[in-house]
Amino acid sequence: MTQITFDKLIVGRGKGWLAINKPASMTVHNEKGEDLISLVKEYLPKQKDVFLMNRLDGGTSGIVMVGTEKSVASNIQQQIEKRTVTKIYFAICKRSKAEKVLVNQEGLWKWYLTKRAEGRSNPQGFQKMRVPCKTFWQALPVDEEHCYFKLNLLTGRKHQIRRHAALADWPVLGDGRYGIAEEEGQFDRLALHSYSIEFIDPETNATTKICAPINWRDEGFNFDLQDFTFPEVT
Repeated sequence: MTQITFDKLIVGRGKGWLAINKPASMTVHNEKGEDLISLVKEYLPKQKDVFLMNRLDGGTSGIVMVGTEKSVASNIQQQIEKRTVTKIYFAICKRSKAEKVLVNQEGLWKWYLTKRAEGRSNPQGFQKMRVPCKTFWQALPVDEEHCYFKLNLLTGRKHQIRRHAALADWPVLGDGRYGIAEEEGQFDRLALHSYSIEFIDPETNATTKICAPINWRDEGFNFDLQDFTFPEVT
C-alpha cells in the first residue's frame, strides 16, 4: 500500500495518536507485512514504537486507534477500559426467524456473555462463566427481512455485538460464526462497521469525536443506506 493510499485511511489524528478507518479485508496485527500495524510502521518509518489501543474482528471495518506516544496511548486505553469512551457501530442484520419482527425502534440487549469467543449453537457460552453485558441499539427497517442497526457498546466483551444480535434473532449479515448457517460464505465480510469514537484528547483535554463513513453498496451489500438517519437519543 502506497503512502498516498494509506493517507486516505486516516480519519483523525492528534499529538500521539492516529485514527484509522480499517478496511474489512485487513487484519489488525495477524499478518506481518500486510496488517494494519505493519502498514502504520511503514507509513511512519522513523517511529520506533506504535501502540494499538483497540481491535476489530477480521471482516469488520472501521475505526482503529493507534498511539505513537506511549503515555497518550495509555491514557486513551484507560478511557476505553473504563467505558468513558463512546463507540458507535452500524450493522445490517437479517432476521433468522420468520415471525421475528421488531416492535420497538430502540432497546437494550442485556444477555450475559462469556469473555471469550463462542459459536452459533450457544453464543452466550458456558453459564457459570458469563458476565454482565449491555448493548444499546436503534433499528430502522430496510425491507421485510433486514434492519439497519446503530449500536452503542456499553460493555466490551469478545464479539459482543455479533453475539447479542444473534441472540436477538437478528444476526449480522455475513457472520459465519453466529449468523444464519445457510448463508455462510455468501459475503466477503461482515456487515458491521465501527463508525465513530468519542474520547478526551490527552493533549488538549477536549472532547474529540472521530467518524468513518461507509458506503455499503461499495462493500458488496445491495443496500443504499446513505440517507438513513437515526433519531437522537434523549
